[in-house]
Amino acid sequence: MTETNARHALPGRHPAGPGLVLCVAEDGNAVWLVQGGTDTKERVLGRYPEMSVKVARQASAKWRLVARRGIDPEAEQEKARAEAARNLHQFYC
Repeated sequence: MTETNARHALPGRHPAGPGLVLCVAEDGNAVWLVQGGTDTKERVLGRYPEMSVKVARQASAKWRLVARRGIDPEAEQEKARAEAARNLHQFYC
């Protein structure tokens, strides 16, 4: 999938790489879905066009790599968010 394909995608699901799908709604809103966590559920990776095709592919590859190591990617994301919030709080307080 190219940026042009993504920009002109009709409503529906459009494969964009291993475990990566661009899901376009009837209203034109689009999200990147990734599959390959510790279960078979799809997760929202980001919104298009805020997240480009290239960045979505990179994030999907990283997500799937972490999952293959037996680590829950969502839990890792949550830990990173909590750490960032803690650091921000310490910086300003």
